[in-house]
Amino acid sequence: MDLNENIIFPAPLSPGDKIAIVSPAGAVDEYKVTGAAAELRGQGWEPVIYPHALGRNGQFSGTAQERLADITAAFRDPEIKAILCSRGGYGVVHLLDELDDLDLRGNPKWVIGFSDISALHGLMASQGVASIHAPMASQIMKGTKDPD
Repeated sequence: MDLNENIIFPAPLSPGDKIAIVSPAGAVDEYKVTGAAAELRGQGWEPVIYPHALGRNGQFSGTAQERLADITAAFRDPEIKAILCSRGGYGVVHLLDELDDLDLRGNPKWVIGFSDISALHGLMASQGVASIHAPMASQIMKGTKDPD
């Protein structure tokens, strides 16, 4: 049996596709998110910065409910083709139980990130959807060497 036979791979990104930028974990500096959005735009995609991606609630980008609302909206929006996390840091684990109830296979999207975002990769894998362990918004802005 081929281990990949039941894995769904989201569609490849095409010019003009919408990419959500969310912050499901730690707070991030605004210039990193807006810089990443500019980079994405320059590559032909349409970045969509979600409402709480630039928020702050202690060390997090928002309350658990705010962070959950953003990522849930991104997963449910049929126009969003990929979800780029702004950064890692502790916090995604607070959202996993609620996110596990979503149908991630019905409209699969690329989830992109690393660090604490690996918890989302685990969720995606548990539902048989491929995701991408890769740099996040805080790293893709030109000249940024931020390790988180």
